[in-house]
Amino acid sequence: MLGDVALGLIHAVTTQDDLVRLFGEDAARRVTQAALPGLYVAPTVTHALNHVGAAIVDRTARTQQFDLDDVSAESVENAEVTPLVFVLDPLEQATRASYELQRGARMAIGGLMLGDWPRGTTLTLDDSALVVDAVGTAAEGLLGLQLTTVDLQDVARKLTALGVGLVPMTTASAQTAPIPAVASASQRMALGLIRLFGGSEVTGPGERVSPSGDVEALLGLLAEHRSHWLARGDIKTMLWGDEKVSPDRVNNLLKSTRRKLRTALDLPLDQGDVILSADNHGLMINPDLYSVDVWQFRDLHRKLATAEEHEKRALLTTAVDLWAGPYLRDVPHSWARAASRKIGHDLLDALDQLADLEDDPGLAVLRLDKAAEIAPTDQHICRRRMHLYADMGRIKAAQLCYERLAETLTARKARMQPQTTEVYQRLTAS
Repeated sequence: MLGDVALGLIHAVTTQDDLVRLFGEDAARRVTQAALPGLYVAPTVTHALNHVGAAIVDRTARTQQFDLDDVSAESVENAEVTPLVFVLDPLEQATRASYELQRGARMAIGGLMLGDWPRGTTLTLDDSALVVDAVGTAAEGLLGLQLTTVDLQDVARKLTALGVGLVPMTTASAQTAPIPAVASASQRMALGLIRLFGGSEVTGPGERVSPSGDVEALLGLLAEHRSHWLARGDIKTMLWGDEKVSPDRVNNLLKSTRRKLRTALDLPLDQGDVILSADNHGLMINPDLYSVDVWQFRDLHRKLATAEEHEKRALLTTAVDLWAGPYLRDVPHSWARAASRKIGHDLLDALDQLADLEDDPGLAVLRLDKAAEIAPTDQHICRRRMHLYADMGRIKAAQLCYERLAETLTARKARMQPQTTEVYQRLTAS
């Protein structure tokens, strides 16, 4: 959750006492001092619930600004807002907490209760995290649900990789929660995030925006020029080629891009130049205000070369989790296609390495299944999947893997590699 707060995906409300309960006094103090964007640490439960109540009033007022004669109630309810979660032990305020939950249910506001909560649902899990019993208001449909358990050290490493940072638990502290490590000002997460995997989206403390067309292409171009200025002449060439472009078209594109970036951060009108820095050399995304998902992916992938063995799983998992679809999917330019292919290659490498680190062959094959969805003609991935399926006694699955590859290769007029056929025949000979 702290990772999502730092990325601007959610807002969170808690109290100092609840932070101490979760992380210990020293860690709670450092989390508070870090001033993570979107995290409000209240002095008491009452103050926390007052903050939630104010957020509900604000979101209600915003929905009332819609012209309900022209906009359906459903579209008003589905208007995108940043989810808000309050993490509290409600104590004597349980009735009010329940009231705020009911009011905020349609406004992306929810609660995680740390103490006894009679209005919730109690689940009984077996050793494999299967729900074997469920009692409470939301029990229906939960019985038999398979949950995923998370190793605390992996969580700590994943948050560290995100830049939020939890120090991995040691044997001596195995019975206590991991301790947050507050990053220095230069290492803290940016206020907003530009997503370029699987489409284009900009998130931050303000409105969520979805750039398209030339704005999306410009953001991709700026993302590819992370560490050096992008000249206006290069913008014209890489976006419009030999087409004759007026200065007004470039200026209007820059204005539109700045406006969307400013809107997502909820900054004043005169702050556009701060977000998209400019000087005589060109333009650059201000890294103190915005991060980009592809930057995070590349940084994580780069860290693998020098990472300790125990760090690699968290780095790889975090990198893979950033993937939401092809990089610069809707940008048609040749430079975007080349960058997308390189990122796709790095993603396959990450999934391949992650599969190697999985002790459970079932989890390993899931990693490779995802790789096969991304690159259905990759024969190395197919051979690894067939080996794993055979090791698990799932010969039919290995056959299906090979048959689907053959169909895809035929459709794309590509050839099956001899070693792939040899593996298939050897594994299915019996």
